[in-house]
Amino acid sequence: MKLLNLGFSLSESLIVIALIAITSSFAAHSLSHSLQKERQFTRLHELAQVILYAKNYAISHKQNIKLCPSQNHTTCQEDWSQGAILLANKTLLLSLPALATGHQLKLQAFPSSNDLQFNPLGMLNCNNGKFIYSTANGETRSLLISKTGRIRFSDS
Repeated sequence: MKLLNLGFSLSESLIVIALIAITSSFAAHSLSHSLQKERQFTRLHELAQVILYAKNYAISHKQNIKLCPSQNHTTCQEDWSQGAILLANKTLLLSLPALATGHQLKLQAFPSSNDLQFNPLGMLNCNNGKFIYSTANGETRSLLISKTGRIRFSDS
C-alpha cells in the first residue's frame, strides 16, 4: 500500500507563517498611522457639526448666531486654537475646548473676519471661509464653508 502525502512540510508551513507575519506588520503600521491621522482631525469634524448646528439654530429660532474663538468660554477673542463658543444674542449655546498642544486652527474669510455669523435665513456674514487645521507634525486639512453654510473638507 502506498502512503499519500496529504499535508505540508514543516519548512513550507514556516515560510507561509513568516510571509503572513511580514505582510501583517506592514498592514498594522499603515492602519495605525491612518487611525492616528484621523484622530488628529476629529476636532475639525466637530467644528463642522457645530457650524451646521449654528446654521440650523439660526433658521429655526430666527436669530443671529455667532461662532467665535474664545479661551475663557465667555467672550470672543482671537485664537481659534484656544477654543470656541457659539452665541445666540450673547447667550452661550455651547463651547469647544482648546486644541492639543502644537495644533493650530485658523480662519480665513472674505471679507476678513475672525468669526462666523449666521443670520435668520442661515446665510453667513462672509462670502466664503476656510478653517485651516495644522497638526504638530505639520499635516494640514481644511474645512471650506460657503456663504450658504455648505461645508466640505480638503486635504492641503
